[in-house]
Amino acid sequence: MPDSMLTKFLRFSVDLGFPDSPARVVKRAEKLLKQAFGARSCKIHLSTSSPASPTVEKGSIRIPLLERKRRIGVCELKGVKHCSTSSRSLLEKLCAETAARTALAAYKERLIDGSENVIKAFSTGMDFYDRFTEQHSEAVRDYAAAIAGEMGMSRSGIKDLVRAAHLHDIGKVGISPRIINKKHKLSSEDWKEIKKHPMVAKTILDGAESLRGLIPAIVYHHERYDGKGYPCGLQKDEIPVHARILGAADSYATMMANRPYRKAMSFDRAVRTLIRSSGTRFDPKVVKALLKVLRKRST
Repeated sequence: MPDSMLTKFLRFSVDLGFPDSPARVVKRAEKLLKQAFGARSCKIHLSTSSPASPTVEKGSIRIPLLERKRRIGVCELKGVKHCSTSSRSLLEKLCAETAARTALAAYKERLIDGSENVIKAFSTGMDFYDRFTEQHSEAVRDYAAAIAGEMGMSRSGIKDLVRAAHLHDIGKVGISPRIINKKHKLSSEDWKEIKKHPMVAKTILDGAESLRGLIPAIVYHHERYDGKGYPCGLQKDEIPVHARILGAADSYATMMANRPYRKAMSFDRAVRTLIRSSGTRFDPKVVKALLKVLRKRST
């Protein structure tokens, strides 16, 4: 591949990136290809019945998208004034790259769909084990997503955080039901057992390859900003940001819920607790974002 063609190929490859869905790959590729070839329009159609070979006629170029020799679509450029042999060769290579990224995005979608089914199965099991968990997980998921949005987290980051929130208490299936459903205040011995649940969660999720990326958020969401949490005593930025957000969301949701051994806190008292715990129990940035969320919802 000549240097100029290689440069154009690499620039296209970098600009195309790794979108998280085939539709986004297509949309970005259409824009880049239209600009690169000075075309009036560029349309990519995903279809296994697309033409098997390139065609050029009256300023229109149609190039099949081939992924491992399998047709997955066609790219059609219209209004191309000049199309030399080298330009068409470059276009074919860029379409091949587009096909590869499209197939990769489709594969990632299938993985996510499969892992969502695993999450639902785990969540259903937890709901049967601890009836408090279902409503609690929904609340944690809601607050965590809102905090992350306020902090400017990416859509994919929020999506992973929401999935982690679904499963943040999955490790409690390894704790005695006597402790989980106790109607009185937990003893020090009970707490020793409860504090094992993050590592139980890690053991469970290690067995599900598609969920391993969620492990840090789930395992470390009981760590404290001042290093006095569990299971590892991490502090400040040593704690993954997803875990810091999940920890604050989990704590606030717990404060606002009735439990068998105590009544829910008032809104004002819960807010005072968050402010007082900023910089010790919770990341100040996370608290600031959560307070913004609460203020917006209270107006």
